[in-house]
Amino acid sequence: MGVRRVEGENNVLLTDEEQTWVKTVVRHLAQAGEQTEMLETVQLSLLCKGDGKVALKRLQKMNKWRTKYDLESVSIHDAFHYSNERNQQCQVMGKDKEGRETYYYDYGQFNPSLMKNDKKQKQAFMRMAFAMNDAATCDLEKIRKGITFVALLRDLSSKNVDIFVEKEMAEFYQDGYPMKLSSVCMVEPPAMIRGVMNLLSMFLKKKLRERIQMFKTKEECASQWESDVVCPALGGETEMNVLEWINENNKVRAETEASLLQQYGANFAYLLDPESAPATPSPTKHTTIL
Repeated sequence: MGVRRVEGENNVLLTDEEQTWVKTVVRHLAQAGEQTEMLETVQLSLLCKGDGKVALKRLQKMNKWRTKYDLESVSIHDAFHYSNERNQQCQVMGKDKEGRETYYYDYGQFNPSLMKNDKKQKQAFMRMAFAMNDAATCDLEKIRKGITFVALLRDLSSKNVDIFVEKEMAEFYQDGYPMKLSSVCMVEPPAMIRGVMNLLSMFLKKKLRERIQMFKTKEECASQWESDVVCPALGGETEMNVLEWINENNKVRAETEASLLQQYGANFAYLLDPESAPATPSPTKHTTIL
């Protein structure tokens, strides 16, 4: 069954199969006493293809990180600037030719010791990880397509790699936040990359390893995007403001949440406790940050 668009460019209807997945996951979460936003429930359902046990584990992990790092106590604006000043923040680029949102990061600037020894840095990193992923999954089309991640490796050295930090990060994007990592582009990999990949293969799942592509030059990698959206790091001229991108996509996310509740809230409410099921769209936690 194809995707049917509804009013608003970014709002779409769930397919019949996806509705079945959501109902299964909602029922499973309710039985475990867990409940989250409608859109986050849909994200879990689509990524886990209706596997309620897997969806529950992912949600519990996310809630554990939210509590552990007290993420609601720091604003996205403050987290971005604190992280960017000390460890460089992950950046965003225009969609690739497959229509996927794109992140890119220069690993030669990464200092893993800060992630281990600076609690505020770790909090800022996790706050931005959730904020960027929320923005990148602000509507159903983006959830289905997933994202592309570009790793700039020209200046990578052993000081930029820590197996314990990498393992925790892998847990976040493989088994935590419900977002599909559709493609990983490694650009200008140094000779040491073979050893790094051998280390990462201990905890990277086969499916993700198969999505990794190596590019000898940044120009070769940049060919996956239209020239007018290529960032300076890949030889282009277009720079995007991360905070503005998050802000705009959070507005879309709020609209999608309201649309889903309007379209499907009544269909799923009977699976929950009647007193806790939302009858009308509730205020979203994704707020304007600028």
